[in-house]
Amino acid sequence: MTKRYFITGTDTEVGKSFVTAALLARAAQQGRSAFGFKPIAAGATWHNGALENEDGQLLQQYSSPSYDYSVHNPIVFADPQSPHLCQATSLQSLINLSQQIPPADYQLIEGAGGWFVPINEQQTLADYANALNIPVILVVDIKLGCINHALLSAQAIGSKLAGWVANNRHGSNQNMIDSIATRLTAPCLGTLGQTTINHAATLIQFPDER
Repeated sequence: MTKRYFITGTDTEVGKSFVTAALLARAAQQGRSAFGFKPIAAGATWHNGALENEDGQLLQQYSSPSYDYSVHNPIVFADPQSPHLCQATSLQSLINLSQQIPPADYQLIEGAGGWFVPINEQQTLADYANALNIPVILVVDIKLGCINHALLSAQAIGSKLAGWVANNRHGSNQNMIDSIATRLTAPCLGTLGQTTINHAATLIQFPDER
């Protein structure tokens, strides 16, 4: 049975793609197929005549099996800014793209930026995630202010929050992680530091493994 998760973060550049890639690698280490999908990305360069985003490339690299880049990241913009400022994207178009995801034991759908990033003038990625109606994994960048960011994000996500990951890449105080853990009912799926993706895969869990 396919398990699907939506990966979001407390902000942009908090390690969503790193965590998603680590989960993809974990599935591969367990002998399971896994597909990483980033429906929309902003900030890209040209590769072989097409725009490609670094996050999308990472998901393509660690998916098993992997497909052509456009299958992993169908909508990509050159400018690194909020997607709605690049070009308005309809909610239905994102839903339609998600229905074309190749079959796999795990399907991981990564958002862009934080939970409420706009995709057009009326809707956000939260609307997309809610339309998918799948469990959510929250990536928390452990730094000053992260407790507030984590609690606000968790409150916005609501009951679909299946777990969170502490991305302790700055080597911050463990007290921050403990403070979040005591205030969220969703479990911590792992604490990551400065490490490789393959090693991070051994330090993290899927919610269904708990």
